Amino acid sequence: MDVVRNFINISGLADENELAVSINNGQTIQYSETDTIYIPFNQPEISSIFQIMIKVELRSSRAINTPDGATVIFDGVKKLKIIYTEKGDTGKASFLNTEFPYNIYCRR
Repeated sequence: MDVVRNFINISGLADENELAVSINNGQTIQYSETDTIYIPFNQPEISSIFQIMIKVELRSSRAINTPDGATVIFDGVKKLKIIYTEKGDTGKASFLNTEFPYNIYCRR
């Protein structure tokens, strides 16, 4: 599913209807995060962003028993592909592939 935010097409997000709600037990977890994306010095400066593609690869998960119940921790890598135009007169389209560690937890 693609989402358009501030004229930027973001793909790689799951539609709410595609999620497995049968294992949800009537509970909903809303999750939102803000990422700061650093552009390497060897990449051209960005003028406009057209599209961001997101992919999360989970590498491991573990459950920790706490007095309030179990907390599940997921570790992985978040991969981004950004399609943008370069600053300057050329208006040339470029893309940047970047990845960084991803970590989230939830209680069950």
